[in-house]
Amino acid sequence: MQYCKKAIELDPTRIEIVKEYGVALITRGLDNDNKKDIEAGKELLQKVSTLPLRLRTDKIDIKHSKMLLNDISLCPGYSRDEEQEISEEAFKKGQK
Repeated sequence: MQYCKKAIELDPTRIEIVKEYGVALITRGLDNDNKKDIEAGKELLQKVSTLPLRLRTDKIDIKHSKMLLNDISLCPGYSRDEEQEISEEAFKKGQK
């Protein structure tokens, strides 16, 4: 979370950074039942589509931001490449 906050301070118009910080805030909010974090994360995800396109992945990040806003339960374990399994069972399975 600390690195996301610093990154957004350095470049608040970079789509990937804004999206990832939003996802991190929502995830922390869901984990701690903190509505303030969830709302702050949603605001960042909404902001993504207003930012200038700079990288080839920006269009994907815009699409994913909308998807995540529609279902914030997808934020924990979110990855642009693929959803990550975050259960204890998946962790144990990966240790073998």
